[in-house]
Amino acid sequence: MIVTAMQDYLAQRLAISSMNKRTNKYSSVMAKNYQKTRYNPNKKLQNLIELHSGILDQVTEAIFIIDLEGKVAFWNKEAEDVFGYTGNEIVGKNVYRLCNKDVRNIARDYLNNLLNGGSKDVVKWEVSKKNGETTWAEIKIQSLKSAEGVSLGYIGAVKDITSQKRYEDNLKFNFNVSKKLAESLDYEATLKEIGNITVPYFADWYSVDLVDRKGNLKQVSIVHKDPNKVIWASKLRKKYPINRNSRSVLWRVIETGVPEFYPFVSDKLIKKVARDNDHLKVVKEIGFTSAIVVPLTVNGQAKGTITFVTSSSKRRYTEQDFHLAQQLTDRAAVAIENSLLYEEVKKEKERINELVSNVPGVVWEVVKEEEGGKFKLSYVSDYAEKMSGYTADEWYSTSDYWEKVIHPEDLEKAIDESTLVFKSGESGVSRYRWVKKTGEVIWVEAQSNVIKDKAGNFVGLRGVTSDITERVEIENRKDEFISMASHELKTPLTSLKIYTKLLQDKVTKGKKDKTAIYYSNMYKQLERLNKLVNELLNVSLIQTDKFEIKKSNFSLSQLVKAIVESTKPNAREKEIVLMGDIKKKVCGDPEYIEQVVNNLLANALKYAPKGDKIIVGLKSRNKDALVCVEDHGFGIDKCYHDKVFERFFRVYDKNDKTYPGLGMGLYISKQIIQRHGGDMWLESEKGKGSKFFFSIPFTDEK
Repeated sequence: MIVTAMQDYLAQRLAISSMNKRTNKYSSVMAKNYQKTRYNPNKKLQNLIELHSGILDQVTEAIFIIDLEGKVAFWNKEAEDVFGYTGNEIVGKNVYRLCNKDVRNIARDYLNNLLNGGSKDVVKWEVSKKNGETTWAEIKIQSLKSAEGVSLGYIGAVKDITSQKRYEDNLKFNFNVSKKLAESLDYEATLKEIGNITVPYFADWYSVDLVDRKGNLKQVSIVHKDPNKVIWASKLRKKYPINRNSRSVLWRVIETGVPEFYPFVSDKLIKKVARDNDHLKVVKEIGFTSAIVVPLTVNGQAKGTITFVTSSSKRRYTEQDFHLAQQLTDRAAVAIENSLLYEEVKKEKERINELVSNVPGVVWEVVKEEEGGKFKLSYVSDYAEKMSGYTADEWYSTSDYWEKVIHPEDLEKAIDESTLVFKSGESGVSRYRWVKKTGEVIWVEAQSNVIKDKAGNFVGLRGVTSDITERVEIENRKDEFISMASHELKTPLTSLKIYTKLLQDKVTKGKKDKTAIYYSNMYKQLERLNKLVNELLNVSLIQTDKFEIKKSNFSLSQLVKAIVESTKPNAREKEIVLMGDIKKKVCGDPEYIEQVVNNLLANALKYAPKGDKIIVGLKSRNKDALVCVEDHGFGIDKCYHDKVFERFFRVYDKNDKTYPGLGMGLYISKQIIQRHGGDMWLESEKGKGSKFFFSIPFTDEK
């Protein structure tokens, strides 16, 4: 604002009247400067300067006046501070000497453009100081004209914006460095690329030295804008290798972990680090100006250094530059840490791949995405190609590929079961079909476990999917045999029961001899055999999906009470206690629910010790009824809690290996309950008895 107002003021004064011949103290000084420099500007321009030089010299910004030839006619005290030249040294000299070579022609064109009425926009140029340093200046130039409109020269105001420009450039530099660090995990190549960004913007020389496995310092990168100098510097390094015994700044920085900053590299410092006279001569020829050496600290330990040096640019590093160098090195160290971590992860992944390659199934892992809530594949073993025909790359490259492999008819079931496992936090097993790349359909079994983060949140699933086609075919053949055999046995067994009962009534009527006992035992064994055949029939119906349930609304409470009362006479020395009540009716098949309750009571009586109490509990919940049958028997280990509901599974008890049955009762019971829309589960600990629960929905009737 001051400069612009001063420029306008001078132009107006010149246009109002011809120049007054008044002088002041400073005019005599200026006259002496002209005499010393033998420079005589245009008379009118000289009068203007003499009239206003005192005011111009008090302005707090750098002001200069040049004639039409570009020679300096006036130079105030602030200009001396910015450029380093005194008035005696610069007045009469060409102003273009202050511009860098790249800017000189631009400056000439700019001044010529002003003469022709061109733009007076502020320009930002890099200029040279007396000591050879460069600085960034914001310059506002306006032409000076006489009252007649004749151009006399130019008045310019200069503001040193080096700090501002460096701040802006540093932001851009930081961005480019960060981008380069993020592009690659090859840290040595990345460190070299950073050197290409650093030179010549921030340094004339850039080098990276790392401690190798043998404990020697290895130069992994050296950069200069002149490739020949890089070759020369590499040869010099070989001639004068840096070892721990040498007076090396690099080793000192590595051992102390403290960066070293040299705003000005003095001859004294050069002599201190020189190895011999020849080395001293070479180092002096390079002409170091400033230097910064920063330790590369990886995982808390200094592994090397990054060195920044200025020479030909004459730039002197500031505290701001020192902090920038530290920031750059810190980010480079993080990049190295990430690279080393990546290598470790890569090796670990290769080791895991080698391990899972021997697993006869597809090892996989999926994580739940934050958006959408879908599972995304994060790992799949190479066995996927053997089992599905699709390569691991195909699985990774296609979204939701695991869903595409599943048979369309089984997809919804597979997703529901996976979601249930994820929400429950427990492991789970699911069976469904895959369609291979060839079109062949196979049966698979997926064993899943929930993945938790450090906070205990469920974040994904991992597991193994195996080809069970052969097993399913064997099971199908077994089921077909069981179905056929049970049907074939049912008819003669029914007839045998009838005839046995008739004979028993006729032969043993009123008798209590051995014959009566034989007939009674024979009939009990036929009843047992009939129960086993019925179980096999139920299993075959369940497996072939021909299990028909005839639902109606009934009182579960009354049904359970009737079953308990009818069971008590056969409980021998054990007591059956009924607790609780259910007022609302449930919707289901009473005959099948009776079968479930009978099975649970029979198991409790079978496994409970003598004189024990069996507790049957009834409870109403929000949407369903709950039944619990509790015994105080030997209990069941947690690892068997899911298996007890599988076909043909029987819990082994070291105290009694002779419990009768096929191990089908609980399997059939759970299938019945699930087909009613309920669930069945177990709570038990070894040696502390068992509680078997099942739930069944209430009817919609009010």
